[in-house]
Amino acid sequence: TIPSTTHTTSTTLSTPPTTPNRKNSGTNRGNSPKVEKDQTIINRIRQLIWSETIRTAFTPPSKLVVFDCKDSIADCFRSLVENNILSAPLWDAETNSYIGFLDVRDLVPIVLRIYDEHNGEESTDLNALISVVSGREKGERVGTTLKDLCKNHPFVPVKRDSTISQMVHTLANSNCRRVPVVDDQGNLINIISQSSLLQLINQRCITIPEKEGSDIPLKDIHIGSSPVLSVSKNESVVETLRILELHKHSGLALVDSDGRLVGATTAKDLGLFLKSPNLAMLKIPIFQHLQKIREQMDQVNTPCFSVFSQDKISRVIGLLAATRVHRLFVVDDEVNFRPVSVISISEILKNLDDKIGVQQKKKKKKKKKKYTALI
Repeated sequence: TIPSTTHTTSTTLSTPPTTPNRKNSGTNRGNSPKVEKDQTIINRIRQLIWSETIRTAFTPPSKLVVFDCKDSIADCFRSLVENNILSAPLWDAETNSYIGFLDVRDLVPIVLRIYDEHNGEESTDLNALISVVSGREKGERVGTTLKDLCKNHPFVPVKRDSTISQMVHTLANSNCRRVPVVDDQGNLINIISQSSLLQLINQRCITIPEKEGSDIPLKDIHIGSSPVLSVSKNESVVETLRILELHKHSGLALVDSDGRLVGATTAKDLGLFLKSPNLAMLKIPIFQHLQKIREQMDQVNTPCFSVFSQDKISRVIGLLAATRVHRLFVVDDEVNFRPVSVISISEILKNLDDKIGVQQKKKKKKKKKKYTALI
């Protein structure tokens, strides 16, 4: 049983429960190293993530949002919305461990199911939305539980004295958008998101203006994916959500009749919708819907951030860090402005992790040659 003084309910913030000790790699300690600004951007990033520990780079918050398997689904999602966060870990008292993360995007299939059952005819609040799926109105189980929802978001912890490279590797090689940080006893002390990591890289490794030769154009880097997942700006909200759910994406590009990039959806948009859910709103065009909910919440009306292939990597990192969006679109030119590829934080971290692996292999080979020569 989790002590009530240490457990965070779905409506409050508190210290998370303690967990059994876990084995994690990484034992580096020390003060924050200085990143040499006269190096190339890539080398600066490598130096930062290889040499600095999570303990020295990130200050743990005083409180963390943690859910328990016994909490109601509606209370948990309401807590995400009220605390303006996209995800929080789920504690299972039966196994005495964290079993995954509950993510606001888990509500997409739930919203689609309710819309189809009610033909989008009624306006309702969050409690009514969730109660339909959880079966509380009918007094029966329908199969949606917190454990079911968190299966797609694994809890993969790293120790606080691991280097940042361990966190990069975890984010790049697992279905994770955030990394839980634990102390030597396995207690949860921090949760680092992709955006927080990129902000650190931007603050510590990017200088304005960059020296000649230290920056790299996007066209010289093998990064980004295509074709770009997109929908017409006039597509309905509900059909846009179906596309997102089908492809398991958190966002996509919005284009006009000429294929020009005019907007984009983000995971935060679902959180804005849940502040005042209305099934009837799902019938209107997605572009119009985003304008309405963002105006109500004092958000940028149509956040769409793009770059050109000749832009430098420093601009990409700077834009992602400043806006806290998870992806940028590369457009062909200023005239057509068609999205040709998309660059996500996940892809940037994957690229960094691949380079770390290559560099480590080279070091091992050098050591092996030196050892053979001595023999």
